Amino acid sequence: MTAPLIKLTGKVAVEPEYLRCIWIYLVRGSEVLGSSELQKDGTFNLPVSRQSALAGGQGLHLVAGPAGMDAHLAHLPNVRRHAVKRETLEKAGAELRVSVETPAEEIL
Repeated sequence: MTAPLIKLTGKVAVEPEYLRCIWIYLVRGSEVLGSSELQKDGTFNLPVSRQSALAGGQGLHLVAGPAGMDAHLAHLPNVRRHAVKRETLEKAGAELRVSVETPAEEIL
């Protein structure tokens, strides 16, 4: 039986002074499915319902963006989106390591 939650984990290489300013968002189109702050070492843990992650026809993306901007991500045209493939989510266990490579200068 598959786990009801998938924990997306990863690391963003940013300078320590930016850690509080950057969050990771899981989005489908303009809908934010979840968000996570960065830990002191730049890692993140973003739990998401497997059912909500696999629902819908649009693709999922991870976005490294300014903290507190979840309601406004659709209005930030230059945020870099990192695709999360449906096939990868379907095969994932309770945890899925993902890559988010975005320079802090592009985020802030």
